[in-house]
Amino acid sequence: MNASPSAAPHRQLPAVTRPGAVRLQVAALGRSLAFYEGVLGLGVLDRKGPAVVLGAGGAALVVLNERPGVRPVDSVTRLTRLGLRNRIRRTAVKRKRRRV
Repeated sequence: MNASPSAAPHRQLPAVTRPGAVRLQVAALGRSLAFYEGVLGLGVLDRKGPAVVLGAGGAALVVLNERPGVRPVDSVTRLTRLGLRNRIRRTAVKRKRRRV
């Protein structure tokens, strides 16, 4: 089946839709902060215990949770799959609730 991308119906999100912050577990909070602040230019918006909220323009973009010993994800692909899998689950739950 070779459907072209232009054949898909166009769907538009509501104007109020905004992305949420990405939540990451990191083994070394100091090292991760250096990267997100120094390389990406994000600023600390909030800090509570082992968690730091980073963002830009007042918008939270990344939440880093320190968890010593946590191992790095081996690829961006795994993060993408996990995000899509969670989104699919949430959508299925919402649909199920609407039917009840």
